[in-house]
Amino acid sequence: MAENTPTTATKNTKPNNEVATLNPQQQLATTSKQIRKICQELSAISTIHNEADFETEYETALIDNFAQMIETQEYDEDTIEAVEQNFVAVIKEAIKNQDYFLFQNNIAVFMSATNGVMLPDCKNGHYDCGNQISPTSSGAINGVVSKLNKAKWAGFENWQVPTEPIFAEFKAKKNPLYYLNDGNHSIYFHKDSTYYSFLVIRNNTYTRMDFDNFCKNSGTIYSSDGGFLYPVCPVFDLDIYNSQAAVVSASISLDKRLTAVIDVFDRYALLPYITAQDHLTHAFALRAQLKQHLVSYQTTLAEVKRLAEIKRQEEAKQPKSLSAGFDYKLLLKQYDVVASNESIFQFNRNLQAVIDELLLRMNEFEVKHHGLIDKCNHAKLRFAQEYEPSKQLDATANQVLAQRYALIRHKFDFGLESARLDLAGMTQQLKNSQLEIERCNRSSDSLLQLATYLQLPRPSFALAVENAVNIVISEVARLEFYNTQQNLVDSIIQQDQNWQEAIKVLFSTYHQELESECLDKGIEAEIYQPIFADWVKERLLLEQKFTELIEYAIDNQAFTYNYQQQNCLVAILKLLQDYKLRLDKFYREERIAIHEKYAFQAQGSLQERYEAELEMYKFSSQLQQNLVQVIFAIPNLNDKLFMVRWANQLVANYIDDILAITTQVTSSSAISEILTGLQQVKQMTLERYLSDVNAYSQALKAREKEFDSLVYKLRKNVSKN
Repeated sequence: MAENTPTTATKNTKPNNEVATLNPQQQLATTSKQIRKICQELSAISTIHNEADFETEYETALIDNFAQMIETQEYDEDTIEAVEQNFVAVIKEAIKNQDYFLFQNNIAVFMSATNGVMLPDCKNGHYDCGNQISPTSSGAINGVVSKLNKAKWAGFENWQVPTEPIFAEFKAKKNPLYYLNDGNHSIYFHKDSTYYSFLVIRNNTYTRMDFDNFCKNSGTIYSSDGGFLYPVCPVFDLDIYNSQAAVVSASISLDKRLTAVIDVFDRYALLPYITAQDHLTHAFALRAQLKQHLVSYQTTLAEVKRLAEIKRQEEAKQPKSLSAGFDYKLLLKQYDVVASNESIFQFNRNLQAVIDELLLRMNEFEVKHHGLIDKCNHAKLRFAQEYEPSKQLDATANQVLAQRYALIRHKFDFGLESARLDLAGMTQQLKNSQLEIERCNRSSDSLLQLATYLQLPRPSFALAVENAVNIVISEVARLEFYNTQQNLVDSIIQQDQNWQEAIKVLFSTYHQELESECLDKGIEAEIYQPIFADWVKERLLLEQKFTELIEYAIDNQAFTYNYQQQNCLVAILKLLQDYKLRLDKFYREERIAIHEKYAFQAQGSLQERYEAELEMYKFSSQLQQNLVQVIFAIPNLNDKLFMVRWANQLVANYIDDILAITTQVTSSSAISEILTGLQQVKQMTLERYLSDVNAYSQALKAREKEFDSLVYKLRKNVSKN
């Protein structure tokens, strides 16, 4: 037999030293990029395939999901399996009528799809059957087969003499080596050479088959003459075959046979040519590349995660720099907690060590953020002095402003000095404890004194450490808040100054204007002074609402997001400012006219107050309507609830005024029923409508309509009495 060296489609590749030197994260990125590129090609192929007339579609969405998985650096078996199952289903449909397969990466053989055997490609010169061998020369026959298997010819090591069914497949003309010349049936045994006599196994014995007579079913088919040995290699799993090798069992379904075919492709890393479906031929090659990359991807991803976990654990062992999220347990685990709880000496020594470390970290924080600290110190200069009462304001107004000044001064006292003072206080307590122990030691009954002293309560070591850390990080959190919300803080300070000036204008200019107007119209002081008092009362209520709003915002670091390209809190304060201006306009331009309207009517004073309260109720209700869009732009539910209740208190205030006015002057069953209705309006809750902006707006309108109706009935009934 001539020497046979298979020709295979291989590439002369050199190791990629550049990739080899990449760290795992870089290697993962490189592999991910390669996989995503393959996914793009597969997606394009799926489009081509789906435009053709196939029952089984290539599911592009699965490829997209797969690509997304890679993009997020995950490895999900279900996603990979879904892509693979869809691919296999597409391939099965495409190859179900294909009788044999040639391969892109192994041109020495082709495969019978019917019987699952590899056949040497003699026609194109990749194998030479050599000389004829006598069927009785079993040693020569076995030698040829053994040499092929030992050499793993063409990548296979199960070469054997063919059985009759293999030639039956030749007879059915389902083999590229079959050749018909002038009615004579023959098979290629050498490049460009055909013949009709070959060795086969029949009844477990080597024999010569006359292929031409076999096909014609006439003459002598079997004899002991010499024939060519054409080797075959069964590659299906054994459960596919019946008892006779290389003969597929009749009970095997088409789907199972196709599964076996694809299994052979995968097992031997073969890239088949799929007849008349070039896009799927390419897809199969891409699938092979994808599987290789996935192995690398999975391994590298596991390594990246392993290294990340090691890094996380190492970082967890070391206390991090101070921040609002600093975990006291990072300090706590450096000490023997049990021993610190049992021994006052270790408690004092270890807690002092914690305090010293916190002080050191505070110094490091200030050095690192010196620019921020300088800004904070500059901002605090605005509140360096205590509030100085204004001579223009009365005591109540000064008290309201002083409370807000103290609040802002305290809340905006950014820095770590207060934390240092608190830690210094702890240090002093620890020193006092040591002094007390020394006093016990100097007494004649020192042990008894010491035992008595140790009975005094003290916090657990863990609680003491947590408390010390919380003292520091609460101040750090406020610094971080100022760092990110400096414009908001400056805006609040400016708004406070503007409101202080505005209320001074109320007590001076506006008061004088009201007094002059009333004197010109002959309205006595006993009339206009209570009106001004109501005006002041309403303005001070707004001052308090302003204070409530900024206190909540600072304490909860709320409203830091934007609404219509401005800070949410600034937007709310602007609406409150508009409300204040509308209130001032009412008292400056409309309130005296209401007095004049009812001055000489029966129950005029009461009707005057009803109408004034009704107008101001409308202002507060309008404020609520104006706040709707802001409230529903707030992402945090707690902040939403606060705003709803905050605005609702203004409405409730005016209803309380009407209830108080009425109960002071009149009482009847009809009026009592109306007052009960007003109480119900006051108690209406809007929180349940927070999931729907339209429902919330409608609820506001319905409440206002009900209020207007009840006040109308009330005024009508009062006028009758």
